[in-house]
Amino acid sequence: MVDKKEFIEEVMSSNKSIGADKLLELLKNYCRVEGGGKRTITVGVVGFPNVGKSSIINSLKRGKVVGVSSTPGFTKGMQEIILDKDIRLLDCPGVVLTNNPNTSILHNVIRTEDIKDPIEVVSLILEKVKRQTLYEVYGFNSDHNWDTVEKFLYVIGDKFKKYKKVYIN
Repeated sequence: MVDKKEFIEEVMSSNKSIGADKLLELLKNYCRVEGGGKRTITVGVVGFPNVGKSSIINSLKRGKVVGVSSTPGFTKGMQEIILDKDIRLLDCPGVVLTNNPNTSILHNVIRTEDIKDPIEVVSLILEKVKRQTLYEVYGFNSDHNWDTVEKFLYVIGDKFKKYKKVYIN
């Protein structure tokens, strides 16, 4: 993925739909039955919050038919969208099968403004992500090292010149 950085950046900044035609073709194949007939299918679009379920539906429909937002919990209830006479799509809220609040944070279920302790979240990320990946993502060199969450945050702040002003009376 790091080797194809330019391609990834181009795709991420594009508003073009990629793969929608192939997905639509696949769905139409499911409508076909032996003997040349057709049947109506209903396809549920399910997944974690904020992974693009509603965006996929909008891409397939070639327009905005369901609302999208980067805010977790934006899709409140199930919505049925008629793609064509044989295909119906169900857009549903994000699904997270866990009772662990730490996992919920990493699956973008909790709004960032509702996170009480960001240090805990960073700690979870540091547990899950390889150090080498962080070096590549943030452009760190061997001078950037940390052994605690607080030191990691200091390294990030220093790298991007983000300092907190401290006033001494």
